[in-house]
Amino acid sequence: MLGSLAKAASGALALMLLGGIPSVAAKSDSIQTDVHSLRAFTLELPYIDEGFQMRNYDYGGDAVVNTMERIRLTPDLPSRMGYLWSTSTLPNDYWKVDFEFKIGGKGGYLYGDGMGFFVTKDRGIPGPVFGNKDYFNGLGVFFDTYPNGKHDFSVPFVMGMLGDGKTPYDGAHDGDANRLGMCEAYFRNLKETSRASVT
Repeated sequence: MLGSLAKAASGALALMLLGGIPSVAAKSDSIQTDVHSLRAFTLELPYIDEGFQMRNYDYGGDAVVNTMERIRLTPDLPSRMGYLWSTSTLPNDYWKVDFEFKIGGKGGYLYGDGMGFFVTKDRGIPGPVFGNKDYFNGLGVFFDTYPNGKHDFSVPFVMGMLGDGKTPYDGAHDGDANRLGMCEAYFRNLKETSRASVT
């Protein structure tokens, strides 16, 4: 199935499992960082350069870059995983990432397990936490679309986890033991794109 706030000096940025268009703004020591210096984080059509390369990002797994439409991280099939990892690190102090995404499929209810947005010390290590490795060190923001346990809230929902590199993600209970905060958010199978902002 589709497979997760940290200040990290070497934080790698990733969108796992569903396409997004991230852009980054940063502020450090009350001096606004030049937006052009953060251009490496921005994804815009056609996503690739003249040499058919995707600069500043690595993608793989089941991810496909459609140069005129979108980045699709997984097809509408079971047991799939795709990723998009930035090759650059975020600024050390203050940053904000905005992105748009769509989660949907031909089925009426199930669309895999969800997707994760990560800012972590390590990058590009596949695993069971929304496509990323377990025991990660950094921030995971999870857009969960499937109830693995019983809850008093609805699915889909968004939750945050601050990984310390030693604590596993509580996947059997949708992160109940790890949750920094959460909110119900209906973002599944919408015609329009959903937007997220992480600071």
